[in-house]
Amino acid sequence: MDYTKLDASLNTVLPGSRQKPGVTIQVFIHTVSPIDQPELAILRRHGIRAERGATVITALLTPDSIADLSDQPWIRSLKLAKQSRPLKP
Repeated sequence: MDYTKLDASLNTVLPGSRQKPGVTIQVFIHTVSPIDQPELAILRRHGIRAERGATVITALLTPDSIADLSDQPWIRSLKLAKQSRPLKP
């Protein structure tokens, strides 16, 4: 796993989630350049649906998928997606 591609929040939650089977983590995947067929094939293996040409992808991933994708040279970074809450009036 390339920890330099993970943001601090994802680095914090990842160790605890690896010990729990079936846990998934919502992340943003940032790519170095727009993705094409070879990258799409790798993403599909992890259950990610994305469009050709995308540079930011949202995905629900297992810790093992995060580890595998962080080692891909075309992945710039993986960031923990934070849950949005409605604004208070």
